[in-house]
Amino acid sequence: MENTRRSIVNSTFNKICDDCVFKNMRLTFLIIFGLISSLLEPVIFAQTRDGQQLVTAELISDAVNTEKPFAVGIRFTLQPEWYLYWKNPGDAGLPIEVQWELPPGWKAGDVQLPTPSKFVHGDITAFGYKDEVVLLTTVIPARDSKGPIKARLNWLVCRESCLRGGKTVTIDISKRTSDQRIQDSSLLSAFRSKLPGAQKESGVAIQKSRLSRTGEQWTLNISLVGGVATEVEDFYPEVVDGLVMDLQRISVLKGELTIGFVRQSESIHTANLRGLLVTTDSAFEFQIPVQFSSQ
Repeated sequence: MENTRRSIVNSTFNKICDDCVFKNMRLTFLIIFGLISSLLEPVIFAQTRDGQQLVTAELISDAVNTEKPFAVGIRFTLQPEWYLYWKNPGDAGLPIEVQWELPPGWKAGDVQLPTPSKFVHGDITAFGYKDEVVLLTTVIPARDSKGPIKARLNWLVCRESCLRGGKTVTIDISKRTSDQRIQDSSLLSAFRSKLPGAQKESGVAIQKSRLSRTGEQWTLNISLVGGVATEVEDFYPEVVDGLVMDLQRISVLKGELTIGFVRQSESIHTANLRGLLVTTDSAFEFQIPVQFSSQ
C-alpha cells in the first residue's frame, strides 16, 4: 500500500511538472508538499482546516424521472478564500476530475464548466472558482435500467497552501423531494447562465494576426472586429499541447489581443489556441489558428 501511494505521488508530481510552468518556488513547494502530504495519508478526503470542511460536494438535479435525458449538476461549496481550478488551472494547480459510475446503458455528456475567475498572486496566475460552483452535464438514461448516479471526484483546493481532495457523490432521482427539485432547479439555472457562449454568439472575428519571435518567446497579436470585440477585456486560454502560455503576457487593449507563449518544439508547425474571450459580464468560446511554418 505504501509503495502504491508513493507511486501516486510520483505520477501526480510528474503530471504537474508536465502541465504547468512554475514561476514562484514558494507556491510550487506548497502545492507539491500538500499533494505529497495528503496522498501519503490513508484517507485523503477529510479536508478540514481549523475544524472546518474546506470543500463539500454533491450531485443535484431537477429531474422528475429518468424517462428522458436530464440535467445533473456537480455542486461544490468552499470555505471563504479557498478555490478550485478550471480546466486550465493556470501557472500551477490541477483541474477538477470527474469519473461517472452510471446504471447499465446510461451515458453522460461532456462536463460543462462555468466561466472561471482569474486569480493573480504576484507572478502566478490561476483560473478557478471560489465560494460555490456547479458543473453541468446531461445524463442520457437507458430503457429498463434504473439506479443511482455516482461520480468519483478529485480536486486540488488552494489558498495559501494546497490540499488534494476527493469524494464519491451519489444521487437517486426517484428519491428526490419536490422541495429538493425546486432548489436544485434554481441552482442549475443560475450556473447555466454562467456558461460561456459559443463563438458565433459573440459575433467576433479575427481581422488580422501577426506572429513574432524574440529568442524562445513568441508573441501573437490579433485584431478583433465585430460583435462584442470592443468589450473584450481578457482571454483565458485552454491548455494547448506543445505550447506553454505566459499568462502575464496576455492582454487586450481596444480590440487588440496579445498572447505570449513558448513553443516547446520546432516540429510544431500549426496550433489552435482555444479559450474564452471575456467581457465584463459574459464570456465566449474562441479559437485562434496559429501557423509557424513561415517563421
